[in-house]
Amino acid sequence: MKLMPFDCETGGTDPKKSDLLTAYFCITDENLNIIDELDLKLKPDSGDVRADAEALKVNGIVLEDHLADPETLTYSEGSKKLKDFLKKHSPKKRGIRPAGHNIAFDIGFVTEHLISKEEWDNFCHYRVLDTTPICTFLQDVAVWPSRVGSLTSIVEYLGLPMLKAHTAKDDVLMWVSAYKKIKEQFISIVKGGGSVDTLDEIALLEL
Repeated sequence: MKLMPFDCETGGTDPKKSDLLTAYFCITDENLNIIDELDLKLKPDSGDVRADAEALKVNGIVLEDHLADPETLTYSEGSKKLKDFLKKHSPKKRGIRPAGHNIAFDIGFVTEHLISKEEWDNFCHYRVLDTTPICTFLQDVAVWPSRVGSLTSIVEYLGLPMLKAHTAKDDVLMWVSAYKKIKEQFISIVKGGGSVDTLDEIALLEL
């Protein structure tokens, strides 16, 4: 099964009331190297965007520039590109595992605006890789401090380079780097003798 980290930037928090503005999807190999990607700028077919000021402040999207950009696709155009991308990497049913941080949010917007839930489920497995519940667990067992919950706080906690948060592509790149570091440390622990003596090592095993 192929791993597909992805992220969306939107005009709000409710996919039925707000629009999807950008989305970045990538496929990684077994070493979490990106081997394919799809980067979309989007607008409704009507051209009328539903977005609130707070959401645009967070993601830094200037609507006038976004709509005027010749690379910005309608939902119909973006839908075709996404379906072609999914078909390419999931020739068999549920051949892709979606991944990200708070991934249910992103799936909700994609399946509201670009592809039906039925079509999504045909390509993508229901067992997702989401770092949000992992963070919650590590906070609950007092392994990670309560401040480590957002993607940027994970990146900071792991000492990784901080990219431009709340842009779809950079959020995915940060997620991949964070998960790669966690995975590498886990493998190092296992190959180093199998003894887990510290809380940090236990945290990595849980991840």
